[in-house]
Amino acid sequence: MAYQKHDWTSYGRQGEVVEIKIMDASGGKLDNFRCNNNKDYPRVLKIIKEKYGFDPSPEIKIKDSPNFDKETDWLKKEENLFGL
Repeated sequence: MAYQKHDWTSYGRQGEVVEIKIMDASGGKLDNFRCNNNKDYPRVLKIIKEKYGFDPSPEIKIKDSPNFDKETDWLKKEENLFGL
């Protein structure tokens, strides 16, 4: 028995959908954003930053690194040699 090949229609679903909900301290919903493509993410993040003053981009600080003391140990030794 042979099967016929089908071309299935995607009906607009191209991938995963990310939903961002903005809530106040009491749990009430202030805003709701849905992102389902790469163009929506920067737009939504820009709106959140401008409207609420929250920048969701991560801040990487070198002092937060678990190897900070090991990585800067040589610098401390040089400071002691030159009396700085």
